[in-house]
Amino acid sequence: MRTNQQVMAELSAAITGVRKLTKSGFQVLDVAMGNTRPLITIKPPSKPVKGSAPVRIRHQFGITEQVHVAKFAGCLITWAAEVVNG
Repeated sequence: MRTNQQVMAELSAAITGVRKLTKSGFQVLDVAMGNTRPLITIKPPSKPVKGSAPVRIRHQFGITEQVHVAKFAGCLITWAAEVVNG
């Protein structure tokens, strides 16, 4: 079980990450907490993000989704790259 201090630290990191992303021109779509660091989903950027890496996620029903992830301000940011059926 996480302590109140851990939850507050994660919330603070999420707020800081969202503010910095917004100031940098990114559109934030979602924020999820509960892992080791906040996960912020953004609209796919028009320019490459330094330090990002592609990750393939396989879902049931044969759908494979490619997303990009990057560390940013104590958070992980992610955005959809493409969906491949089959």
